[in-house]
Parts: sequence; structure tokens; C-alpha cells
Amino acid sequence: MNYTHQARFRLILEAGVALFVLAVLLAALPASPAQAYTGGYGLNFDGDDDLMRADYYGIFGPDPQCRQTVSISLWVRPLGPSQTAFDPASLPVIFTNVPNWIGISRGIINFFDGPHDRIWVWMNDQYGFSRQIEVPYTVGEWVHIALVHAGGRLRAYKNGILVNDIEAGDMGGLTCGRVGVGAYFTGDQGMPPATITQEIVGQIDEVAIFQAGLTEGEIREYMYREVDASHPKWANIGAYYKMSNGSGTVVTDNATGSYPGVIYGGVDWVTSAAHAGPRTGLQFDGVDEYVSRADHFSLDRLLAVTFEAWVKPDDWNNNANTPLIVKGDATGTPQVNYYFGKSSTNQMMFTFYDGGRIDIVDTSGVTYSNGQWYHLAYVVDPANNRVRFYRNGLLLSEVTHDFGVTTMQTNDRDLTLARFLGSTDAAFQGSLDEVRLWSGARSQEQIRENMYQTLKGDESGLDLYYRFDQYNNATQTVVYDLTGDMLNGTLQNMEPASDWVTTNVFNTWIGSDSTSWVGAGNWSQGVTPDASTNVGIYNYTGGNNATITGTVSVANLAVGSGSSLSVSSSGSLTVSGNLFNNGSLQQTRSVSGDGDVGFFNTGNYGGVLLDPNTDDLGLTSVTIRGNIDCTNAPGDTVRRCFTISPATNNNTIGKTITFFFEDSEESGNACNSLNAYHFQSGSWVPLDLDPSYDSDGRLCGANPRSVRVQNVTTFSQFVLNQNAPTVIELVSFSGASGSRGLILLGALFLSLALLGGLLWARRRQVG
Repeated sequence: MNYTHQARFRLILEAGVALFVLAVLLAALPASPAQAYTGGYGLNFDGDDDLMRADYYGIFGPDPQCRQTVSISLWVRPLGPSQTAFDPASLPVIFTNVPNWIGISRGIINFFDGPHDRIWVWMNDQYGFSRQIEVPYTVGEWVHIALVHAGGRLRAYKNGILVNDIEAGDMGGLTCGRVGVGAYFTGDQGMPPATITQEIVGQIDEVAIFQAGLTEGEIREYMYREVDASHPKWANIGAYYKMSNGSGTVVTDNATGSYPGVIYGGVDWVTSAAHAGPRTGLQFDGVDEYVSRADHFSLDRLLAVTFEAWVKPDDWNNNANTPLIVKGDATGTPQVNYYFGKSSTNQMMFTFYDGGRIDIVDTSGVTYSNGQWYHLAYVVDPANNRVRFYRNGLLLSEVTHDFGVTTMQTNDRDLTLARFLGSTDAAFQGSLDEVRLWSGARSQEQIRENMYQTLKGDESGLDLYYRFDQYNNATQTVVYDLTGDMLNGTLQNMEPASDWVTTNVFNTWIGSDSTSWVGAGNWSQGVTPDASTNVGIYNYTGGNNATITGTVSVANLAVGSGSSLSVSSSGSLTVSGNLFNNGSLQQTRSVSGDGDVGFFNTGNYGGVLLDPNTDDLGLTSVTIRGNIDCTNAPGDTVRRCFTISPATNNNTIGKTITFFFEDSEESGNACNSLNAYHFQSGSWVPLDLDPSYDSDGRLCGANPRSVRVQNVTTFSQFVLNQNAPTVIELVSFSGASGSRGLILLGALFLSLALLGGLLWARRRQVG
């Protein structure tokens, strides 16, 4: 096909424009979050020919040892209706060896007293007898199951608690077999499965096979952490599938690497909520109950430190000094390295000793209610001679102390929770959850970022992490630390059969199943949040972004860095407490011209208030990115960026817009000098401040602060700054680097088009 010069020029021009438009569209998408979730990926089995197979005989170890000793540890989330069979080996498979002599299955077996719908831990011995333990479960709920066959016994554990322990001889069969996860299979080794049967419906994660018998303590300590060389039975591990691949048909063996799994059928990779919490906390009687941890060098503090925890007091207003966590006791020298708790005036208090007791007390005067959960954070910042007190993510007060005169002194004493041993200070009465001790002075943004999610334990600066997700049992006397130091604590004078209490201090968006806010499986608690819930929104790798399409009310809400929350035109969001945004909020509402319309004007956030001045803008979308630089010059603008996109716009009618922000987002800009700028035709255009709004268009008192502009006739991106931004590039609106590549490619095509046009014009002149 031959083209004229005009046609060639037009093709190049159209290609450049198309690529440029595509780049802009991609740039509007939120960037991928640089965040790893504690559970990573899992596998989703739909019950239709889905299977993960590890086609190796060596996983269980040599014969006859493999018939006598093996342990299986995994997480499973059963879904869908149960099937019925005569024995556990015939039910849908969670885990099995092939040829089906030992395993974990789910379904119904009919007994004389009726049907038993259970997860079954079972084994068929060398005499053909079936040994089985039934484990209660809840459909849609993640549960940790451990099978231990050792010493002639078969034991089953649910969430670290022994369910039953029965006699069981050697496992039967001619070989110890290969591994099937999610289904049973037949066929020769090295060949595709001949048949796939007994398929499970559900999700499975963190499958570990040990050629040794796990103890109860080992099961509990590693329930919420990935297995690695620190595991006491690492030398005996056969294979470990933490499901970290996230795509493809190969599942890496994260132990030896020798036994990778292969998936068949329509198995899907999903974001796993297996390790998500919170599940339980620990309650103290206020008399003599406490947790102790022996001295360790990593717990000593001379410099900056941050302590945070969820606290539910039952006797806060007792007018007595009361500890939450203490490094030291009344007989130590010095007595205390650090002490975080409350004062005799019932305020948050940080205490240390340097020649005597020094109490630094929150000066805000806020009150507390017994029986209510609070997130408390204490930040000790000696470099700036400050101690900061936060409650539920809000700064209560910042107290000055000269740490050059008196400073923290280390000691060799235990760390304790809820008691200051040997002193007259009261013992803490109430419940604790998510106890975290950090090196360094955490910022308000960092505190808010992690308030409503469980951590992995390897976060930078995290030195102690008690998440307390254990269950009532007389043997449950250890509090496990999820950091690499594994500084476990011990219950003292407590009642482990009753002191572990169910908590719902927050509910975290996982996005495993869909984008639907009301999908229970999308949440760490397995239930949809209600008006009393503290909610964290995080776009975990592989998860779906949250979308609200109905009426939603929550207590407090935080959107994490790199994460997003969308509210559709049919949805609404009410936050009775506080809304914190370190990511992206997008809301679509009808702007008919009849009056002001607010976007995310809830939870003391402010958002955007749009007065269309009688113009019917139709469905209008507003995107707000919080705590992020709006250009590629850090600190160039207020760290809250706005995009407004109406369906229609009469540009002869000037609109009035109010932009809200927090003082913590000002990034060196002075509120009373701020202006609003609109990105138009490749440059920043200043907008007219509304002089009727607090006399100069700015409201700079308590949070949220605001700037109001008038006579706005066009819409796109808006920023707040004292002067016009020095850099045009819009970091927060430009997305990932791949989009920049497309922009450059589009620009190249446009340049070629222009060059071609000039050459063609020149040729016409010469001709």
C-alpha cells in the first residue's frame, strides 16, 4: 500500500497523539503500592479440577521414617457448601499424600448422632485402620491447622490449640507418596495428572511439611510468621510453600528449593488474609497480673523511642500512676530505663530515671472512658528535646524536656507489661493489643499509616511486636514476639484459660475476593465494618481496590500510602471520628447546580466543597491524594493534591471551590500565605482567592484548614502553595515510570510528525 506525504504525516501525528493520550490515561491510574502484606499470596481453588501437585517422593523423607513421623502446617479458608462421604480420605482434599494415606480434608461424615461437618485430620495405618480427628470450623474464616504424626500418636491443632491426641501406628502404603494440595490426583510421576478428584472449594496458604514432630510451642510461634532458618525444625523441613509467586503455574519450594509445586486447572492467585488480624488481645486484672520479658540489649534505650499499643482501660480514672510497659523495677539501678503509662492526673505519661524519677505528662487534659479502645502512641525525641503524645492518631500535646541535662539510663532489669514491680504504682486493669516498641521517633504520618493493620515483624526500627493473637488455653502462657529477635514474654499470675479476649480494634481491607465493600471475605475480620469499626484501607499486592456503592458509616478510617478508596455516585461515606488519608480518595457525586456539594467532607477531613454557581456539572469526580508531594520537587506544595473532573462544564460561569488540608501537610508553606493554582496549558495558573471567606480566602485555625477560590471556569489538577510551583511535572498525578516512558514515546512520535510535516512543506516549496 502506498501513502502520500500528507498521509504519512497524518499517520505519524495520529500515532503520537494516541500514545500521548494513552500515557495520560495510564498516568491517572494509582501507582502500585510499594507494600507487602504479611500473608502475601494464597491459592484459590474453585472445586473444578483445581490442584497443586508436588510430584516428588522425597518430601516426606526416607522410608520407614516417613511412615512414623511427619508434620503438616497450613492455613485454609473453606468456602462453599460441604460434600458428604463415608470417610475423611474420600472428602474434598485440603492436603494429602498420594496414595492417600495421610491428610487434611473438609466435609460431612454421617454418624449415629447426625452429620458432622468438620475439617478432618486423618491417617490410615499399616493395618488399614482409619485414625481421624474432627476439627470444628467456620465457612469463610481463615483457620490454621497442624497435623502431627509422631511417637505413635496423631495430633491435630487448630490455631495453635490441641484439638485431640489419639493413638496411631505407622502410616500404611508402599511409599510415603507425593503431595496434593486442593485435590487428589492419580497418574505417573513426571506426567500430567491422569485424574483430579475430591477438589476443595476454598483458599490455602503457607503449606509446610516437616520430617519431624512439631511441638505445640513451635506451631504457635510460627503461626503468624513465614518459616525460615530460625525455625527449630528447619533442618527437618521437607518442603515449604509460602505461595509467594503471585502468578504462573509454578509454586516455589521456599525451603530447599528442590520440590516446587505445579498448579493445574483454574487455580487463582489471591491476596491472602491468613496472617491478618487482629484476633485476640490480653486482659489484666489490675491486681497482680502482668507479662515479663527477660533483659535483652535490644530493649535498652538511650536515644529516640516510640511505644504504641491499643489500650482498653477498665479503671483509667483511678488517680494513680499506672504502667502499660516498663523496662525496669523499683530495685534496679537506675530503677527505670523507660516507663510508658498514665499519671495520677489520668493523662498519658512517659517516665524515666536519672538521679530520680522524672515524669513527663501529656498536658492536653483529655478524658478517657473505661471499656473503650484507644490507640496510644508515645514518641520520645531527645534530639529535639520533645515528648509527643498521640491518641487515635491525633497529637494531644508536645512537651519540652532538656534531654541534655537528664536523659534515659539503661539497666539490666526485665521488661514488663501492666506492672511496675516493687513500686507503689497501680497495676493496669484492662486489655492490651498490638504492642509495638520502635527505635526512633515515629512521625504522625507513620503512626497513622500502621494503626489499623497488623505488621509482619520485619519493619525497619521495630524492636518488639506482641500482636497477642492467641487463644484461651491453660498451656497458652507465652506471648510471642514477631520481630527477628523473638523476644517472647511470659504470663505471670495470669489465667491463660480465660485472659485471652477477642478484640476488634480495627478491620483491615484485604481485597481477596472483589472490590465490594460489603464482601465479608475482603476484610481481615471476616465481616463487613459497621458504624463502630476502625477501618484501614491498604492496597495489598494482588488485592482488589475498595469501592463503596452503598451507604457506609464507620468510626475512624485511614487510607494507607499507595492505597485508594473509591466512592461511586450511588455510594456515601460517613466517618464519625477521623479520616486520615496517606493515599488516594476518589468520590463521584452529582453536581446539579442547586447548591454546594461536598466531597469527603466527613471525619474532620474537609475534602473539597464545590459551589457550581447554578451550573449543572453532572456526575463529577474528585480525587484527593494525601501526604504526598504534588510535584517532583519535595516540599514544593502543600502535600494534598486535588483533581476535579465534571461531566460537563459551562466555562462562562465561575465556580467557587474550597480546598481543605491539615497543618501537618503544609510542608513548610505558611497557611496565611497560601494560594491555589490550577494546571492549565502546561503551566500553573493562580486562582482568585475569595475575600469574603474569613477576609482573605484562607482559614488557618484548627484542622482542617482551608483555602477558598472563586471564578473557576476550567477543571483538572489543583495544588496549594505560597508561590507558583517551580516544577511542572505532576508526580502525584503521573503514575508509574512506565507511563513516563509512553509519554516520551508519544513525544517522539509527535516530534517525528512535526519533522515530517516540515520536510513535506519544504519539499512542496522546492517542488
